[in-house]
Amino acid sequence: AEIAGVCLQAPGPSDLARIFMSPQQIRNTEGEAWDVSAGLVRRRDSAMARVGETTRANLGRQGFGYLDDEELAEYAWPLRLTPAVGTALVAVGLIMESPWLLAGASAIALSGALLPHGMAIDMAYNHGVRHLLGAPRLPATPTPRRFSYAISTVLLAGSAVSFAYGFSAFGWILGGLVVIGGTILTSTLWCLGSWIFNTASMGMSAIRPTWAARSR
Repeated sequence: AEIAGVCLQAPGPSDLARIFMSPQQIRNTEGEAWDVSAGLVRRRDSAMARVGETTRANLGRQGFGYLDDEELAEYAWPLRLTPAVGTALVAVGLIMESPWLLAGASAIALSGALLPHGMAIDMAYNHGVRHLLGAPRLPATPTPRRFSYAISTVLLAGSAVSFAYGFSAFGWILGGLVVIGGTILTSTLWCLGSWIFNTASMGMSAIRPTWAARSR
């Protein structure tokens, strides 16, 4: 409203919240947004989200280095969903010693290795789960992470075949490697497959100049 040339604005949630804050608290909340819901005052940072160095480095090795800190903070937890669900499925397959479950898990991993936008679990998240959580859509799967899916595909296919032909020990070893890798990825975002890909890429980059020099 405007009275005598002076614009009056109704107090917003942030103004109401500051009524109950000390001057020091008010100074400490500069640049922050506030939300009042169900009688509770909750802080909502409007500044760029901060991501730990370890998380940034681990996601960078998977090929997500092009994302800024705010995007990394948004994707850090959703990117754990795929390995968490996949690891759980493989664990059930191992416990049941089921070639069919393990073959299904191998097919899911293969979808991630071949299709940057078509990893089965990521698609389920993008088209269903994220809408329930109000979360952002997952980006395309980068090459290092897809390489990791390719390794899982081979190991799980080998595990399924081993159980199908009665070689349970080999089935447990091959499937167990995927469970270990998936557990580490889910808990820390460190990806063994991406590490192998990056190490091999750096090795090839170091060898290539030598080959070029010898060919002259």
